[in-house]
Amino acid sequence: LPKLFINALRRAQIMQANYLLLDENSDIEHLRQRGLLSNTVSESKQFFRTQKPIAKTLCERAMKELARWLVFNRRTARG
Repeated sequence: LPKLFINALRRAQIMQANYLLLDENSDIEHLRQRGLLSNTVSESKQFFRTQKPIAKTLCERAMKELARWLVFNRRTARG
């Protein structure tokens, strides 16, 4: 494997561990993953999209680190 790829994997692994250990994900992110549509506290209201966000296995920083090697396109073709 290319040295750049291996180094990116190492950095992404550290970023993901940091994300999980320090719990950098916000309370809103947790609520959105559970499908929350709105949140009201006193006179403050927050509304979210009706669709749940895409569930990712990596945090955003790790995804950006590996973006050079990730492909999200899907194609259907006849063989």
